[in-house]
Amino acid sequence: TAAQSTADTAVQTAQKDRITEQFTLEKTIRDEYGITQKLTVHVPQLMCDSPDAAALNEELAAMYAAEYMDYESYPDAEVPQGEESPQTEIINWDAYWYGDCVSLVVFRYDGGSDPGYSRGWCFDFATEKQVSVTEMLQRMGLDPDTVQQQMLRQAMQTFDRHMAQGGYYE
Repeated sequence: TAAQSTADTAVQTAQKDRITEQFTLEKTIRDEYGITQKLTVHVPQLMCDSPDAAALNEELAAMYAAEYMDYESYPDAEVPQGEESPQTEIINWDAYWYGDCVSLVVFRYDGGSDPGYSRGWCFDFATEKQVSVTEMLQRMGLDPDTVQQQMLRQAMQTFDRHMAQGGYYE
């Protein structure tokens, strides 16, 4: 219905206002070693004044923003014709909501053959406290042990399927 759609839009807007970006950098630079790098860095921050939110924002800044802050002052670099395409580094994030609780996931890809990796945090805006994954799953009505076993089973199936296709792992 139209009323439900309006309510959903209001919830999505409220959720977007609760997380913004504390650091954003999108530019191609030539670093001190002469290597051209395309940087796409988006680091989230929780819009909450609690000690837990402040600590989480500081952790995110230290893990994902600090090493890129100096590059803000670098001029945009042109990639000369015939030169290899620049190394790409990406940091991005996504938020998965369950009521007032959010699972904040930050993805990092450092270029090359590295597949990238993600790390997540859970935060409850109602209590203004960070919560564990176990607490988050329980709030969602899930059994953490069952979820862990299902994830392990899926990971093993994915590994077996990849190996059967001639893949390899380092």
